[in-house]
Amino acid sequence: MEEDNLFPQKSITTNRLRLRLPRLSDAAAIYEGYATCIDITRYLMWSPHESLESTQCFLKAAIEAWTVNAGERDWVIEEIHAERPVAIGMIGITVSSHSVEVGYVLGASYQSRGYMTEALSVVTGSAFSDPAIHRIYATCHVDNTVSRRVLERCGYELEGRLRRYARYPNCTP
Repeated sequence: MEEDNLFPQKSITTNRLRLRLPRLSDAAAIYEGYATCIDITRYLMWSPHESLESTQCFLKAAIEAWTVNAGERDWVIEEIHAERPVAIGMIGITVSSHSVEVGYVLGASYQSRGYMTEALSVVTGSAFSDPAIHRIYATCHVDNTVSRRVLERCGYELEGRLRRYARYPNCTP
């Protein structure tokens, strides 16, 4: 069986998007597109990047995870039909035994176009095509209604509220 037929694939294509391996050359687009924006990172579990070097360090770790057989995998999201495709967001998974946790981020100028629903749907379907995967899930901040709607559109169901489960450094208590 070819490696691209196994989950997780290194590249996934939809009608409008390409999910591909991150590259160091994505740093500027990610840094300027969303990694420094408090409105984008408000409900994420990481603080806005303070420098381009922070984004480069993140990308180095994301690239390395693909080569060391770690349970974490990140894909850059880019528009297929863009004149010059650039990183508009990312989606990532953490594989643990029979389950997959998913997380995602998308630049503000690309939101409300159905892109994240499209990306999450294909990652979810790909995960469930692997017979070893029995569960795929995501967590989101209780006030993040936009992310909750994306999850619902992709068939995820609210199972409960996990109090004090995660730290959201950009949300004021």
